[in-house]
Amino acid sequence: MAAAEYELALKAYYRAAAEQGVNVDVLSAIGSANLALGRLGQAEQILRRAVEEDATFVPAINNLGVVLMERGKFGEARLVFQQAFAIDSGTSDSWSGAGKGSMSF
Repeated sequence: MAAAEYELALKAYYRAAAEQGVNVDVLSAIGSANLALGRLGQAEQILRRAVEEDATFVPAINNLGVVLMERGKFGEARLVFQQAFAIDSGTSDSWSGAGKGSMSF
């Protein structure tokens, strides 16, 4: 997906937040779009907020791990990935390697 498409997606997610309210799905989507755009600081902050909102939402946890890896925070990233894997038991698409930034184990 081109950067312009991620920008459009980000605008749509902000619109969704305004219309539906801020929830873990919207926060995760905004964080993931920022990750795709290389805005790692913003992505980390928003994904942490998503995980605070729902500590069992594996896509947000997984993408937070990706951000931490990209920022060189390897120890914390490892713990975050372990948390996501423990919650998920390795059964979701988060582990398929299909999406940008997803991890395969």
